[in-house]
Amino acid sequence: MHHTLWKPRHAMPIRMIAQELYRLLQEVEKVEKQLKKAPFEKHEKIKDQLRKLKAERNRVRAILEGKKEHKPRR
Repeated sequence: MHHTLWKPRHAMPIRMIAQELYRLLQEVEKVEKQLKKAPFEKHEKIKDQLRKLKAERNRVRAILEGKKEHKPRR
């Protein structure tokens, strides 16, 4: 699997952050399914991957929530 940690730039549009969050949500779901099907000896590696994905998902979600709260009014 090719996964790099996502690092937003300063003025990243909400839409792009939301798209990244959606991608991460799908990835977490996919890895959770892999974990259920995987043989026991692969569980630790997959759990570690899942832990990292969930942390990244939570970080991106927090960024998105912060952007929503601080959205300038027009």
